[in-house]
Amino acid sequence: MAKKDLIIGAFTGYIYNQLKPWVESALSVNNSNFEIIMVAGNTTKETIEILQQKGIQVVNMEAPSNLPPHLPRWIAVYDFLKKHGHKYKNVVMTDLKDVYFQKNPFDWLNKNLGDKKIVTVSESLIYKDEAWGNQNLMDTFGSYVHENFKNNEIYCVGVLAGVPEYLADLFLHNYLLALRVPAALDQGTFNLLMQTHPYKDVVLYSKQKEGFACHAGTTADPRKMANFRPNLLEPEPIFKDGIVYTSTGEPFCIVHQYDRVPEWKKHIHKLYGLPTEEEYFIYRT
Repeated sequence: MAKKDLIIGAFTGYIYNQLKPWVESALSVNNSNFEIIMVAGNTTKETIEILQQKGIQVVNMEAPSNLPPHLPRWIAVYDFLKKHGHKYKNVVMTDLKDVYFQKNPFDWLNKNLGDKKIVTVSESLIYKDEAWGNQNLMDTFGSYVHENFKNNEIYCVGVLAGVPEYLADLFLHNYLLALRVPAALDQGTFNLLMQTHPYKDVVLYSKQKEGFACHAGTTADPRKMANFRPNLLEPEPIFKDGIVYTSTGEPFCIVHQYDRVPEWKKHIHKLYGLPTEEEYFIYRT
């Protein structure tokens, strides 16, 4: 029997409205009967019931309670894939609150993954040209590693895909590294892994223009583009009639960090019936 594909995400502290664009867009592009699983930490009973009513399997998050907030997802999803990954052909894992789907990502993976085991998508900048990432690299590993990696292209930990057993081990390695390095965030540790062997032998390093995922935080945030634009490694995405396109005119499969771009955020909030800032009451004293 042919194996299914899997989209998985892990969260704690979110309610359904914060997850709604991710959930409903994933359901809308499911033309190949892939499974959708959410690993849930602290949330409301109502949120879990809504997810289950929509046919999404909810798994209890098994992770130590004393972890920094960015780490539980890695060990929780590792644990799930260690137990169940053999059931799936390919897996997509993304952030949840700032991601939605425009196309079935497994169509892209079937066409492009080839003999590689993991796909990661560029942020279209190198470290020394992106202030937050550059400082994170320094804070995480110190001056020696920073000096050796500052000219490397940045890859985003917020959207990952590939073969289950390889992803599972990557999640475990990233968790352990970030857990044990003082001041570490999972973005910096992930990039160290991605740009060293043996990962360099099995990873497909994708440009945004290839269409798997858009990382809007570095390519479309209007507050930052004046600084980023001169150093971008590829053309910017295009937003037209509610769709985010690559520079070559193809709709992205996955849009990440849409909430960094007011026009995109307003469109998504309207599309999914979510409140926008204009509808909030602000009381001043």
